Amino acid sequence: MARYQRVLGEGSHAGVIFTDRRHEGGGSGTTYGADTKLRLDRSWQVEIMATGSYTEEPNDVDLSSDMVDRLRKTTFDSGRYTAAFDGESYAGYSTYASLERNGRHWSFDADYWARSPTWRAENGFEPRNDMHLGHIWTGYTIYVDEGLFERLQPAINFGRQWDFTGKPKDQWLSASIWSRLRWAQASLSYRYMRSQENFDDIQFDDIWNHYGEFNARFSDMFEGGLDASYGHRIARWANTMGAETNLGGYLGFKPVDRFKLFQSFNYTSSDALEDGTELFAGYVTRTRMDLQLTREWSMRLVLQYDDFSRSWAADPLVTWRLNPFTIFYVGSTRNYREFDQSTSLYDGWRLDSRTYFLKAQYLFQM
Repeated sequence: MARYQRVLGEGSHAGVIFTDRRHEGGGSGTTYGADTKLRLDRSWQVEIMATGSYTEEPNDVDLSSDMVDRLRKTTFDSGRYTAAFDGESYAGYSTYASLERNGRHWSFDADYWARSPTWRAENGFEPRNDMHLGHIWTGYTIYVDEGLFERLQPAINFGRQWDFTGKPKDQWLSASIWSRLRWAQASLSYRYMRSQENFDDIQFDDIWNHYGEFNARFSDMFEGGLDASYGHRIARWANTMGAETNLGGYLGFKPVDRFKLFQSFNYTSSDALEDGTELFAGYVTRTRMDLQLTREWSMRLVLQYDDFSRSWAADPLVTWRLNPFTIFYVGSTRNYREFDQSTSLYDGWRLDSRTYFLKAQYLFQM
């Protein structure tokens, strides 16, 4: 992975990026792109990014032997390519453009994304391709001189998504209000959203959601927050609409300057609208510990339990920060899963996967 960036002035820059990944046994992924951020004045700025990708699949149907017939019938890019590992190669592209205003009172953000059906990000994560998406957000900040609330910001947000054949996939409209309190650096927000979405060739029209959130920093030692939502959302694995409930919270604890403990918990459940049948219910709990050993050396450990997959993850990371521009990382990811001997060769908790990685970051000044 290589990145070059040049400062063009106060608040403006331009850069290029290149990544390449080769797989043992065949297959590769290459991405490249250019991006820029241009500050027009004190309030307005423009962001533009264009990237390309080239993917070579391994020619090894054994990698997907249990699904090879179905994957060969599953195609993308208007039927030009199959989902099986059959040695195909293809190029793709993605673009992004944004016009933003950050003012004392009025703020505005208009974004456009496009990702072709053949776009791939080998060294990154993109949740969706084959899409165009347009999105506009605007809000107005009101400053209050006295009372519990210090600031209020009502806002509206609407957008539309469609695929490369022109088929509408999603559209939404939401209204929200955010507030900053004078007590405990606290914030309180509420959002209401309505949308309609075409998912798996099924049209869902009556989608809505209420969402509320509270965050506070009680002292230098304690911070925390809660969030909750309820609405009619798509249960995607069942292709049906459900009454969905989400509850979450976090707590940050910093007993000394060099150590911080961060604990979060998220619960979600959904019941079918038609008959009240439980579609899913479960939780994810996550613990993060940060320890600053010296000015240069630090350690981080993330522990996570996923009730849905009944799996544990343990991710340690050691960082050596020689200066703000030279950083070395060494870490690993370890996933543990509970096996059932009736469906596998093992029984009980065992190591399911493990990865080690090393990363070096250096900024050249030219």
